Amino acid sequence: WLSTLPPDLQADIMAIISSYPQSQTVFAKLYNHLLNEESLPKRPKTNGSTSISTPQQIQPPQHQVVQNQIQNQNEPSNSVLITLKDPIVEETIIFEIIQTSFISPIRKKMSLIFHLIERNGQPLPVLSIVHPTTRVPEISVIDLTECVKLCAFIPIVGNSSNPSKKSIALLCFWIKDEYIGSSAVKDPIVLQVNLDMVKKQMISQGKLPPDIEHQFEKESPTNVNMNPIQERIIDYFQRQFKLCGVNLMNYLPCPTLSNIKYTLNRDSAVAVSSSNSGNNNLIIVECHRGAKEGVLLFVTGTEHSRSYIIHGFKKPILMFDVAKIMYTSYNNITRLTFNLLLTVADNNEEKTLEFSMIDHAFFQVIDDFIKSQNINDNSFDDTLREKTKETKDEEGEGGAEEEPLNESEDEEDDDASYNGGDGDNYSASGSDVDEEFDSDAGSKSDDSDVSEEEEE
Repeated sequence: WLSTLPPDLQADIMAIISSYPQSQTVFAKLYNHLLNEESLPKRPKTNGSTSISTPQQIQPPQHQVVQNQIQNQNEPSNSVLITLKDPIVEETIIFEIIQTSFISPIRKKMSLIFHLIERNGQPLPVLSIVHPTTRVPEISVIDLTECVKLCAFIPIVGNSSNPSKKSIALLCFWIKDEYIGSSAVKDPIVLQVNLDMVKKQMISQGKLPPDIEHQFEKESPTNVNMNPIQERIIDYFQRQFKLCGVNLMNYLPCPTLSNIKYTLNRDSAVAVSSSNSGNNNLIIVECHRGAKEGVLLFVTGTEHSRSYIIHGFKKPILMFDVAKIMYTSYNNITRLTFNLLLTVADNNEEKTLEFSMIDHAFFQVIDDFIKSQNINDNSFDDTLREKTKETKDEEGEGGAEEEPLNESEDEEDDDASYNGGDGDNYSASGSDVDEEFDSDAGSKSDDSDVSEEEEE
């Protein structure tokens, strides 16, 4: 019945139910009472009386929901990935980010939409990656409260230190493995969000006043923190996500609303903290994994999520629960760089991974995180050094530990980049929505010569 109401009223009721779950029964009784009142004979009008027209009941859109077919009988039956074959109806949309660039699990411009479907007579929030022209979801996820492992706004190294690009950040969703299954896409949902473009979208939708920029002082051209409007957009995101059962963690610097500030902001590393003690909530440093460039993220746990070390953002994106990291170590320490080794428990076996070419200037901030998480340091273990050498030899012979990628994915990874563009890719008009996203477009790196693949 909730899906029959206007979107604004849906959001208000869901907010109340989220805070007071027992109120759902009261709302349902009220709805049934009003339906019964409509079915009663109308009283004759008296002279001078004001007639109140009864609004026509809106039938909830009937999406065809088909659970993904499980290819392997050993896969869990509680997969949260579903297939929606019909275009999303406007009245069911709770929140959307229109036509933005996705990095994972697909690489092209799509829309991210939270919307409602009906299951067993009850409204069910769904997160969908939607084709911006057909409005048909390509990937949809349900049971968001249970299945989302980590959802976060993350600054982009390089953009964070540039005032003209600070508004372009990453929005990431990691789904718990037990809710996906081995045949499904394992990579998280990662997309770039341009907060300045979102501002224009919200103004056009009437969610922000047209003169909002005149309500605040003009920001300094050298300011790398979020401005007051961007802070309020992030806060709006967090409230909308909460309505759908998702706790959105924000790691963008919002000194006014959330006291999140940069403790480190360089072209190759970022750290943010909301604590006066200086303990970092998030650290990001550039590194290499074999021949691939990438970044390491060190995420401190909160009441809503655990602590993680993440390597991204080229496939495969690796995520390690700190609780499953047996020990770390450092090697190849020079005046300029060092390597970090993680030994993790993987199916009751030890697995060691090496991340190299980390700037020595950030050794202390990483070591402080490792010590704060009580991870053992085995830097002086000769056995570990031998294992690392064996791993390198195996990788040199083609026995890489990473998940195998097909040829098209390899080509995608070659021209994919974690570094954001200048924001031109986020224009809501005049862009080819079917064109594959190349996040190195406009950069001066050698990869810019790689031509984009045309989508079939």
